[in-house]
Amino acid sequence: MDIWLTNPLEDVFSTSKKPYLGYHNRRPEHHIEMPKNARESIQIGIYTPDVTMKHIWVEFEQISGDADNGVVLEGGGVALIPNSMNSININNDVMRAKLPGELPQAVLPEKEKILARSAGSLFITANTTKDSKAGIYEYKVIIHYGVGKRDKPNTAEYNITVEVFDVTLPDACDSAYTHLTWTNYCGYTPDADDYKAFVETVSDTYGIELFSDEWFTLLKNFAVQQKKERINVVTVPLYPLLNRDIKFGPDGEYIFDFTLLDRFIDTFLENGDVKYFCGFHLMNKTSLMIGLDESDNPDFPLVAYTFKEGHTYENFAWMYMNDERVWKHLEMFVKGVYNHIKERGLTGKWLQHVCDEVAGEDAFNTVLKTYKLVHEWAPEFKTVDATWEDSLEKYGANLDIHVPQIDIHDLNEEKYAEALAKKEFEVWSYTCLKPQFSYLSRLDDWKLISTRLIHWYNFKNNLTGYLHWSWNLWHYGKPWQDGCINGWPLDGWVVLPDVENLDVFETIRQRENASGIEDQELLRICDEIDHEKTMMLVDILVRRANDYTLDSDLFFRVRRKLLEMASGK
Repeated sequence: MDIWLTNPLEDVFSTSKKPYLGYHNRRPEHHIEMPKNARESIQIGIYTPDVTMKHIWVEFEQISGDADNGVVLEGGGVALIPNSMNSININNDVMRAKLPGELPQAVLPEKEKILARSAGSLFITANTTKDSKAGIYEYKVIIHYGVGKRDKPNTAEYNITVEVFDVTLPDACDSAYTHLTWTNYCGYTPDADDYKAFVETVSDTYGIELFSDEWFTLLKNFAVQQKKERINVVTVPLYPLLNRDIKFGPDGEYIFDFTLLDRFIDTFLENGDVKYFCGFHLMNKTSLMIGLDESDNPDFPLVAYTFKEGHTYENFAWMYMNDERVWKHLEMFVKGVYNHIKERGLTGKWLQHVCDEVAGEDAFNTVLKTYKLVHEWAPEFKTVDATWEDSLEKYGANLDIHVPQIDIHDLNEEKYAEALAKKEFEVWSYTCLKPQFSYLSRLDDWKLISTRLIHWYNFKNNLTGYLHWSWNLWHYGKPWQDGCINGWPLDGWVVLPDVENLDVFETIRQRENASGIEDQELLRICDEIDHEKTMMLVDILVRRANDYTLDSDLFFRVRRKLLEMASGK
């Protein structure tokens, strides 16, 4: 059996072999280097030449350093998930593997097997708290596995080192950097032919009733996992949470029952790491919606779902945005939510989506009007939306947080830098289906370093947040059978359902996304110490959104320099 260490950005496929280290090898020794209040990983590769290893799991034994160091290790096996095809327009230089085939994806408590004459990997993650002690610690990783028809128990051992530096990252809720990932908690935008697929995905996947105690247990587990991933913005599905119990006054005014919304909010406040809550979109594109009578208004691009007696989230009540009645609906809706959030003292923690990726003059004018009205109706709410190329000029300071796709930002870098210098609004970046070619992306067939460097690119360009469109939209496919959705590997989800435990399994890509956000925090600390040196180190790795290193060993050498700078070494 061959066992070796590799960094978390390198893939171990079933065909991988232990790397040959020649006399002139200059590759750094792999070990975990990390700050306090962070998570950082390493991989153990295993090649078994003659027996099939089954039911593989790990435990840890500390063999050097202070036993009361505040470091907690966890580990699991990396599951390879089939993917039917590569991303559309992916360049060979950034490609992990030619598909169809399997890609390393989910981290499971137990790896089912590594077949004889093939390889697999274990993903080991160290967790530190603010109280963890700086130092160098050595651990023995005890690998348990079975062989033969009777799973005869066997063990193998391998040592790893964890070095904790004397620098502490802030909690995600206190971070200057914002991470929003749209999540399906109790229904998503109904923009497909199948109502159940979109609205009841979570309850169908787990076999539980929406808004039941079991559903709130699932919600709690989602919050705990998202805290680990440094997701500090919670997507709030306002329509499903308010629609069920809404009543109407004599003049059609809305009488809200906020019981479900409050319990939803409290679940995340108690179990997550919340910087903001973000109300989901107030309107959507006509071309995406179902149940519309387009003969009434075939050309207008936007509609809103409204509250009406006799209509449920299954029986949609759509209204075109050039209908004056829809503006009365929006006023009652936004004011009602705002007043309640204000009563709870949370207005400073609220973001509000209006409409996603708007294009066309009518749509631009409608959304611009809505931004102005939201600021009038809810003056302490911030507006945020994914935007396209000309939104910077169209919206300006009327949109509090502009979120262009990474390639759009890159192509308009000077324009965004000039706008940011005026300090009238924030700019984030986002990924969704795209970018393509060699741009930084978090799609699953891009090399893992691409995901991690997104947050270095954002730091380099003063982008204060990152939006990713989907955490668990499993209705788009069959996540355990094919990670690819119509030419976009791992685009619809970055976690996988753990039905038995009402929880999720993390993917290594999402693990590295969270590490990239922790790198952002480290960069911010170093920037306060020495701006020029910090930017010089960033430039070694990232020059433009389509010009960055793919050398993971170089990445970790540069990152160590940051850890040394931040800790005063």
